[in-house]
Amino acid sequence: MAEDLKQSETPAVLRLPHQPTPMDPLLTIAASDVVVDLQGHALLGHRSSALGLWLNGAGGMRYFSVKVRNGTIRTEKQPVVFMTYAWNRKNKRFSETSAAAALASANVLNEYPVTGFVLENLTLQARDVAVILQGRNNVIRRCTIIGGNGAINLYGPGLVFEDNEIVLNASEVGANGEAPVALYLEDAEGSVVRNNRITIRGRVAGAEAIVLKNSSNVVVQNNTVNGGAQTYKLLDQQSSVRGS
Repeated sequence: MAEDLKQSETPAVLRLPHQPTPMDPLLTIAASDVVVDLQGHALLGHRSSALGLWLNGAGGMRYFSVKVRNGTIRTEKQPVVFMTYAWNRKNKRFSETSAAAALASANVLNEYPVTGFVLENLTLQARDVAVILQGRNNVIRRCTIIGGNGAINLYGPGLVFEDNEIVLNASEVGANGEAPVALYLEDAEGSVVRNNRITIRGRVAGAEAIVLKNSSNVVVQNNTVNGGAQTYKLLDQQSSVRGS
């Protein structure tokens, strides 16, 4: 990136009839072996529907080895970073064509391919969910991530999440009863979560710092939590931690 990129919308009372309304993400990646270096610049979405970085392997396409580093991405209500190998928009593990329910009951994780997504030295900020990553052996390192309920949602084994600063601006528990969570990991067998600083602000009652689901043998080490009662929570018997 050679300069900042801003996406905004002219107020309706000032917009001309032929003037387009921006609808695309700030940055879309549809290739493998890509390095995006923001070089200290920012991607800024100043509209409620603005998405930040978008990489979606749905439709049979699969993208691997994508690195994003050195800058700022900020949106309003939409995710700042959405990088998945086969997302189905229903918060399930796999694509519509796979037997997601059967795989979940069998605790089978080998359908996750090695995606190797890397986020480094970034400031990522949204009002709600900030980051969604799905795949195997992804890395988030030395980032500042600021979001609302469910700030960071990571799916897949072999994750490395280290040396990050997380700020959860918690609001009320949702209608479905889910508590505000700073860092949510699912199917994260063998992952490493260490040396992170988590701050919970706002409605801190009931808010969680780190939550694990179907995630065994996860290293949770040297993380500090301000504003929360505990460092991590296990949602099921399949989840376990070591090195805490």
